[in-house]
Amino acid sequence: MLFKILFIVFLSFLPSHSFSISPTVNATDPKAVTWLLGNSAIPAQLAEAGEDIYGPLYVARARVDGEWIPGKGFYNGGTFYAAVAFMGNEIETSDCQALLRGGVSWVPLQRQEQIPSNAVLAGIDPRTREKTYICRGYVDEAGQAWLTVGKVLETRLVCRIPFNGETDTYSFEILVETA
Repeated sequence: MLFKILFIVFLSFLPSHSFSISPTVNATDPKAVTWLLGNSAIPAQLAEAGEDIYGPLYVARARVDGEWIPGKGFYNGGTFYAAVAFMGNEIETSDCQALLRGGVSWVPLQRQEQIPSNAVLAGIDPRTREKTYICRGYVDEAGQAWLTVGKVLETRLVCRIPFNGETDTYSFEILVETA
């Protein structure tokens, strides 16, 4: 960690050049959860987490009001985007992060259960200041059920999915660390 900080400080004193630093694996724990800048993510690095009418979906997160909110990631024209649910709206942006494959799995979460202690923490809700976790559930579009990624708040066990605004489902899975 100290090496990373020193390296970044060193880079800041170099003449103006364009640098791109993108982690591909956590050197101390290859099974750890690692986020990658969305614009440097390639599909082979990501685990598919669902699908909608436009194709495969991945786990992503984007900043809203300065806080990370988890949601679905997808490619459009070769560019990686995140769509997150916030206050009844679906917010799309290419300024996002994608979750690298490995070290996680999906487990069902029933409405009366608590968030598992090994659930992947993905952000903080800007409005409520609650921890947000990654979930996925089915939404219906024109008679077709699509497995879609969303967020679940720490105290509200509902999966809020960015889909035609914001869609809620009470039958869903939550992403947990397996390491």
